[in-house]
Amino acid sequence: MRTPCLTIVLAVVLVACASVKETAPRTTCTGTDCAPPAVPATATPYLDHALDIIQFNSINKKRIDEFAKNRFEDIVEPFEALYQEHNRILKVSIVTAVPMDSELERKTKDAIERRTGKTAIIEKHIDPKIIGGMVMIAGGQIIDGSIRSQLAELQQNLLEARVN
Repeated sequence: MRTPCLTIVLAVVLVACASVKETAPRTTCTGTDCAPPAVPATATPYLDHALDIIQFNSINKKRIDEFAKNRFEDIVEPFEALYQEHNRILKVSIVTAVPMDSELERKTKDAIERRTGKTAIIEKHIDPKIIGGMVMIAGGQIIDGSIRSQLAELQQNLLEARVN
């Protein structure tokens, strides 16, 4: 099993390598010694050092590019989770029937941060089907304060009362 540190380094290298354009000049290799190819100015600043460390060549680039294309989400999601955990960040999806105004968003964010002790990053979604209220999804938990769920609960309670 890789250590988190190695996982982070691998993620940075793979993401940076994926950003290298196909048009970048290829390196020439002598035996097993290869010099890294030229890197576009927009590439991450860590890339030059990473390329030197792994003795980057066109074969490695092709393998890394293919791996990054096929497994990008597998790399980014754990890296993002480690980053958020380390920096005490909580990503919260909030679903409302209509767009939230800035005051409600600020109050909601403040309440989440007070309750969790973490910095909240709010992702807003609109779904008119919930009728009103809001649904919050964070860290595998769902808090459903929507009118739709309250009506469904009321309907269930009335049906149960009618049967009894």
